Amino acid sequence: MKRFLPIICIIVSAAILMVGCRAKDEVQVEEKSKEVSSLKAIEGRWEGNIKIPNQPLPIIVHFTKKDGTISIPVQGLNEFPLTNVRLSESDLFFDMKIQNQQITFDGKVNQEKISGTFVQKGHAFPLNCSKNPIRQLKKKNQVKSCRPT
Repeated sequence: MKRFLPIICIIVSAAILMVGCRAKDEVQVEEKSKEVSSLKAIEGRWEGNIKIPNQPLPIIVHFTKKDGTISIPVQGLNEFPLTNVRLSESDLFFDMKIQNQQITFDGKVNQEKISGTFVQKGHAFPLNCSKNPIRQLKKKNQVKSCRPT
């Protein structure tokens, strides 16, 4: 019986360890799903500028409930998919890979404004965006004019 006691202790310890690891994994999955579902708070079209030297670079960022896209019209970039979009409370992060360049944004959401740092090729630039619900409503409810003939 004394021989089996250490073996039983090892088996019980392994079982407890496995249950603990599984619970930790479930918590991590739940936290990630909360981050993804929290994008609903910023869902919609955001317009702003990346403040590069000499002139601002206009951008449009569109967030859905699960991810987002970025458009930089001046550079011909249209609705490029964002990756790793995360919103945790007011902290916003996203990145994208364009032509083998890793580009990141790390910032804050404050009601109808997003501000933070846009990093490309090791250079950091301020990025500021505002949500424009009036423009979105106009686009959504756009009516073609009718002219009498």
